[in-house]
Amino acid sequence: MESLYLPFVIILKRTMITKRDQLWKGAFRILMPQFVQFHFPHKYAEIDWNKGVEYLDKELHKLQLSAVANNRIADVLVKLYLKTGEIVWVLLHIEIQGYPDEYFALRMHQMRYRIEDYFGVNPVMLCILTDDDPNFHPKEYVIDTWGKGCHTTFHTYKVMHNPPSEYPVQDTAVALIMEIAYNATQTKRLPDDKIMDLYIPIVRKLINEGYKKEEIKLIISFIEAHVKFANSENYRKFEKNIDTMVKYETTEDILALFDTEKRLKKLQFLEEQEDVMKANIEKLRIQSERELRNTQQARAKAEEARAKAEEERTKAEEERTKAEEERAKKDKSVLLMLNQGITIDLISRVVGITENEIVDIQTRYKDSNILKELM
Repeated sequence: MESLYLPFVIILKRTMITKRDQLWKGAFRILMPQFVQFHFPHKYAEIDWNKGVEYLDKELHKLQLSAVANNRIADVLVKLYLKTGEIVWVLLHIEIQGYPDEYFALRMHQMRYRIEDYFGVNPVMLCILTDDDPNFHPKEYVIDTWGKGCHTTFHTYKVMHNPPSEYPVQDTAVALIMEIAYNATQTKRLPDDKIMDLYIPIVRKLINEGYKKEEIKLIISFIEAHVKFANSENYRKFEKNIDTMVKYETTEDILALFDTEKRLKKLQFLEEQEDVMKANIEKLRIQSERELRNTQQARAKAEEARAKAEEERTKAEEERTKAEEERAKKDKSVLLMLNQGITIDLISRVVGITENEIVDIQTRYKDSNILKELM
């Protein structure tokens, strides 16, 4: 595993000027499948991810959907390809500003009809609201004049109303990003030490659970953009805590970090000097050997943890495979009974599943190719 220390240091030392809208747009590009999995978990499996994601940034810019001077927003328009061959257009919209906007629903309506006018499609719209006003949660735009008008609805995700314990998908980079955004809505009245307690576990997850380098950089940047301390000195303390934790947890290049070999060579040189230096030389040797032992112990501990994590992942994969086989077996039994003319209510009692689940099985296996594969 690559050393995580240098990426952390480089990112944490930067001046905190990164715009949140740029971070969100970067997150959409890097983690689009995870965003769909998080916000549309029931649709994720319908998408053919092998065909990739088509981003329409240039076209979206032509529509000037984000040209609202006083609002900080981030929009991404993408085309997703379904396994059925159909195409779905999705507009992901983030409200970055920390206050409600009375014209928000109107803006969403304008986005929808501009996209429909330009592309000839009606997009799925997801709006992520990052403000901390519990009463601001628009979900539709309605206008009615003399009994005639228009009605636009859109999916909304209110960050402050969704604590991490209720996330539909856990242990992904997007889940951590949503947790960071959630924490930012909860920290106005918290003391600085409590704010640190919210973010340190997120960094620990990044180190211990094998996230990709690009995900680590992105998430640390999100923390930088969202953490706010009353005492400016606590930014330095927060950075130091993370530096110390990363040094301890890193497994690769840990000897280079401690620079033990250089110290030992320096000791060999000092031993050739006058006798008055010997006491100090011995002291430095003991210190270097202690650091070397600590380094080896840290490496062994980290390797053991990594092996355990791999074992747990393997076990989880086996359990998922078993569950899928059991599900396929149950689906097959249901389809056979349906083909024999057995009623849905009787099948429900025999198999032990609800009638809605039986209807769902019928729907999923309408495709003859999928049904043939099952049978």
